[in-house]
Amino acid sequence: MTHHAKPLGAVHWRHAAPIFRHPYRGYERLHARFGPTVAIDRPGRKPLIFTMDEELAARLLTTHQDALVRPQNIVTGIFRNLVGDGIVSAEGEQWEGRRRRGNQRIRGATLEDDQVELLRVCLGELRDDIRGLAGRGLVDLLPAIERFTLSASIRLVCGVTLDRGPEFESIYEAVQKVMFGTQRIADVRRQMFLYSVLPRSRRLVDGPQRRAIKPSFDRLAAFEPDSEARELLIATYENPSTALSWTLSLLGARPAELAKIRAEVEALDIVDNPDLAISDIESLSRTGAAIRETLRLRPPIAYLSRRVIEDIEVDDLLIERGSHVLVVPYCLHHNPERWPEPDRYMPERFVDDSLGLRGGRLWSFGVGARACPGTRLALQLATAALAVIAREVRWTQPAGRAPAVPTGRFPWNEKSPCWQTLTLDPVAAEPQVA
Repeated sequence: MTHHAKPLGAVHWRHAAPIFRHPYRGYERLHARFGPTVAIDRPGRKPLIFTMDEELAARLLTTHQDALVRPQNIVTGIFRNLVGDGIVSAEGEQWEGRRRRGNQRIRGATLEDDQVELLRVCLGELRDDIRGLAGRGLVDLLPAIERFTLSASIRLVCGVTLDRGPEFESIYEAVQKVMFGTQRIADVRRQMFLYSVLPRSRRLVDGPQRRAIKPSFDRLAAFEPDSEARELLIATYENPSTALSWTLSLLGARPAELAKIRAEVEALDIVDNPDLAISDIESLSRTGAAIRETLRLRPPIAYLSRRVIEDIEVDDLLIERGSHVLVVPYCLHHNPERWPEPDRYMPERFVDDSLGLRGGRLWSFGVGARACPGTRLALQLATAALAVIAREVRWTQPAGRAPAVPTGRFPWNEKSPCWQTLTLDPVAAEPQVA
């Protein structure tokens, strides 16, 4: 240890109170008052360190990743107790082995050309669902999106061709109950209350919630006995559907942006093109940029949490063993020093290099060795689905409805309400411009 490295002076825990009311606003308020890196005092324990310093966060999660572990918190506890040991809860060599086997299950976390036919089948189901909703006025697009990502996930991760029907719907219901129940248990505001007000009773309070969702976990276990595959099944279902829900909501309020995507996808019939290649989907730069900009504004992971297992020095900062470090992607993505006009939805950030993005990176699926292994797969699925939907219909956000905003209450996948007015309007039917 160098003589000049010193720990941060911790501020009183009461300054974290705004996080209870609205986590994302609370984090922003905390940084606005105390700077990009803040240590919160925890009586009897090492501090809780929040940082929106992108360089510090990147160095911690990459250069010093061996000195950090995932804390055995409420999230990892849920998965260990109800799913079994898997990628989320494992550490060290056990985690490396499970991660390696998980990557094999999802083909290295990317779609390949020999899986195009599988993808086209899933997208055809999505197209039929969207066509069936068009013309009904105000409709909820979220179930159609979720059924698409679940169908694709079952085929890709489990290697099972499960057509729509009672069994598929039972799996869909089980996944929904699992995710809704675990989110309720892991709600940041609920856990802050339990840990501060009822610390000795939190297990008693959480117990009924865990027991309520156990039948849904058991249903998934009967369908897919491998715990790693169940985790990947849920992730491949959740992450693309979360990104799509926010993308459709954002585009519904921005018809000019939607028109740009419709113009791009006009020439590519993904569903009915037998010669489709994955590169065709990845060439949809405007459509892919819309997904990436959504992931910037509405990251599916609310925070990255790590426990420090040995002292870390970064320049003149000492982060002591026993501390907890939290990185909030939402705050990093709204940093004006990295992202010009950070609150605006501007997909061209990821199309036009002339915008000068000042080195900002996406933290939407984590960074470092424990970043989500299915990032590229999620982008491929979401881009393909958006292209199919945009080619079939126009959609608009209902007048007078306030736009949805994320709160950061849940550790992962806070979805947007996806009520939109659909109009069946295939771009292939539009007159060609000379």
